[in-house]
Amino acid sequence: MTNSAAFRESPYARARSESVTRRMDEAAREPKGINGLTNWYRAAWAAETPNRFHERGVEPASVLGSPALHGAFRAYLMGSPWQTDHDDSLDIDHREEVYIRPVHAALAEMSRTWPLSARYLFAIAWCGAEWQDVCLAWRMLPEVGHRFTYDALRHLWRMHERASSTL
Repeated sequence: MTNSAAFRESPYARARSESVTRRMDEAAREPKGINGLTNWYRAAWAAETPNRFHERGVEPASVLGSPALHGAFRAYLMGSPWQTDHDDSLDIDHREEVYIRPVHAALAEMSRTWPLSARYLFAIAWCGAEWQDVCLAWRMLPEVGHRFTYDALRHLWRMHERASSTL
């Protein structure tokens, strides 16, 4: 790096470092209460799930003429929750692999030790994070469902943050 390039970047180095630190601190702050955790979970799940399920055409191996699956949705269905990608643009300070779907990876990890909680959170995700509806469908009392949801989401958030920081 030439002296002029170093001189140009040095006034912004401290501001950039502070900005990166502030963003990382905000990302690592645990959401408060069940509403904060539910909003985090809804947004994180939506960010990892493809928007389109089908594309034009017919599935090649379909005898009945099923609609063709969209490529991103096919990769979502057939891929592993622990699928990683090496993308330096996601984190310029960490030059290693990152999970493509970190919430799915945390849920898969959770299913090893807490299978009921993982299944419950998966049901909540596919219901648009409406935990009250899942409680009714699973025949849980609202008080029990509230506590179970809160504890399961806190556990998932901590697993998600631990997986994000160690990978």
